[in-house]
Amino acid sequence: MRYMLLIYGSEDGWTEGERTECMLDSMKICDELEAQGKWGASSPLHSVTPATCVRIRSGQRQIIDGPFAKTTEQLGGY
Repeated sequence: MRYMLLIYGSEDGWTEGERTECMLDSMKICDELEAQGKWGASSPLHSVTPATCVRIRSGQRQIIDGPFAKTTEQLGGY
């Protein structure tokens, strides 16, 4: 069985210190799991600011600025 830790939050809802603390806490969990031979992979994700959505409608490509989902939260990493 595998588990995934997802970190969600509003991109502008955290201070830089809170973001750094979350990243360090997450990396600590990864290190602990790796020491136990249970770690698979992890990676931070980029900001949603430059995101682009590509859709095909009636055979035509549409390129839309912004994240693919209309949400106030962002997936920070896995």
